[in-house]
Amino acid sequence: MHATLAPARGTVGRVARAEGRFEAEGWRVRKDGSRFRASVVIDPVLEDGELVGYAKVTRDITERYEAEQELEQARKALLEAQKMESIGKLTVGLAHDFNNLNTIMINSLELIGARHAGDQRTGNLIDTAMAAAERASLLTRQLLAFGRGQAHAAERCDLNEKLGASMDLYRRACGRNIQLSLEASPGLPQVFVDVAQLEAAVLNLVANSCDAMPEAAAQALSHLAADGTAPVGACHAREAA
Repeated sequence: MHATLAPARGTVGRVARAEGRFEAEGWRVRKDGSRFRASVVIDPVLEDGELVGYAKVTRDITERYEAEQELEQARKALLEAQKMESIGKLTVGLAHDFNNLNTIMINSLELIGARHAGDQRTGNLIDTAMAAAERASLLTRQLLAFGRGQAHAAERCDLNEKLGASMDLYRRACGRNIQLSLEASPGLPQVFVDVAQLEAAVLNLVANSCDAMPEAAAQALSHLAADGTAPVGACHAREAA
């Protein structure tokens, strides 16, 4: 703390004289060039009712100021966490409701397909609707993962095995007019990956490839091993007349 008795000019002096005190905070620079947060208080000094000068007190409040800033940041972080928690709860609730509706649609499409197995036109419409329903199921799983705050759970797995187990899902996304096959590469090393994210990525690749293909085509899903600093995968579509 530093106190002085000195004249004060301009606005500071007028405020101190009119209101009896002037207070302000701001950054100041010491003689050695370092910065500090200062609280300045200026009081008028009267002698026999006459103004003879001003008493100025300057205090270093850097620690208090930094503590207040940290507290404010913690408060904002808490509010943000509470907001994200509320959004997560809402997302989980909506995802569950949507998943229930989507399950009804998928079951209904399967029943319609069983009753009209010989109708190619109806079958094509069912395939299109089923592909959309499968994408909706994938979206539901992603919403649930976001709402629950689930982190990616990477694990070692056999890529051929995982892709083979999901081929029915990928074929439904393609529809009946596109033939999807898996070209498995033998002897591949295991991969360290989040299985759910892998399934979602491959499903998006397959669905986007099918959307860009003609009505009748064939698509091959293949993969290979490559050296690199990051996991490398390859998936390509092959068209056939």
